[in-house]
Amino acid sequence: MANSKTEAKDLSCLFRFLIKDYLESDIITKPEYEILVRKIDKLECLNKQLLIENDILKKRLNNKFDNQEERIKAIIEIAKQDIIQELELQSSVNKPDILVPDPRPIDPNSIDNVRKVFNNIQKISRINNSS
Repeated sequence: MANSKTEAKDLSCLFRFLIKDYLESDIITKPEYEILVRKIDKLECLNKQLLIENDILKKRLNNKFDNQEERIKAIIEIAKQDIIQELELQSSVNKPDILVPDPRPIDPNSIDNVRKVFNNIQKISRINNSS
């Protein structure tokens, strides 16, 4: 099997070289060139993430499967275990049966609204400004 990391890096370099050559030959414009470079950067990032996930999966499988069918079955079992764990975590979270909305529409970032809240607290707690 070929080295995925090396192949991806070689392809990325080739694409960058080609689009730079196209830019210099006026085949593409500068904005088009920049868009293509950003797309290549995104693809490189995605490829790195996939390689990391593949390495993690290999470690979880202990590199013990030569047969592709057995490897797929093992991956499906791992996915099932992950889903079961996630469902167990979600079921252990207490969710209220009813949502009580805030009785007053207040923008918490507004100083006037903060003052209104404080004034309301003053009224409720019967705190007097003069004392």
